[in-house]
Amino acid sequence: MKTSQNKRIMTQSPVALAQMALKVAQDGIETYSSHFSRKDFTQPQLFAILALKQFFSTDYRGVIQYLHDFSDLRQALKLKRQMKTQFDKELYKQRSQIESIFSRHKRLMGSALRGRTETSQKRECLYRVLTHNLMILRCA
Repeated sequence: MKTSQNKRIMTQSPVALAQMALKVAQDGIETYSSHFSRKDFTQPQLFAILALKQFFSTDYRGVIQYLHDFSDLRQALKLKRQMKTQFDKELYKQRSQIESIFSRHKRLMGSALRGRTETSQKRECLYRVLTHNLMILRCA
């Protein structure tokens, strides 16, 4: 690495950049954004991946491909698993169907609950789901 006159660190090595970005991020960023995070990747690792994205002047899929191709980069970032490049199509289809059901439910029955207490809101949700299912059975 070279240091210019104004103390700016310059490098041509993506591995050196990844190590430096990871170290800086570990000093300044929390490991996980929430206690409930999935813990697949740490925030410092994701920050270093963003730095690599900028370094390679590519998009996210391009960076993932670089990480897939170069084990040195994966080791520098201490990645235990690989990032996915595509969604699971079957799971995404289920999500789409569920969102369609919620949309239909809200159009037919409204989006607001009238119950004031938590118990009455739960009861109202149960009645709405039962009513919705009866409407579907009636139409079939």
